[in-house]
Amino acid sequence: MCAYHSFHEHLAEPGNRVVPSADHKDALGIPQPEIYYSINDYVKKSAANTHELYAQIAALFGGTEVSFDDSFAPNSHIMGTTIMGSDPADSVVDADCRTHNHSNLFIASSGVMPTAASVNCTLTIAALSLKLADKLKREI
Repeated sequence: MCAYHSFHEHLAEPGNRVVPSADHKDALGIPQPEIYYSINDYVKKSAANTHELYAQIAALFGGTEVSFDDSFAPNSHIMGTTIMGSDPADSVVDADCRTHNHSNLFIASSGVMPTAASVNCTLTIAALSLKLADKLKREI
């Protein structure tokens, strides 16, 4: 028996979002987050295609039984709650990680990524942080 695990890239999906709750507040009166998330057809088709490819590969090696777990596991990479973009109407920070509404506030984290990657984003966060550090050094 041989087990394979697959990762499927998720494209940005406007319906997937985190918003402040209009109805639920914490003990300090701060709105609690409401999380909206669904797996779209693009990802489901990617998984189905992967199943077919794995079955073909198994057959090449003499495999006679192939089974798949169709559940999607979380990737545990929290991203996208303060996304980067050029339009303040649908993003929080610009290309320099500067917030659109506060010129002296910067966010250099995985939150600026518009969608969750299927792999860890540590190097991208480090690159964004170094880019921001250079920018701030020039501005100061």
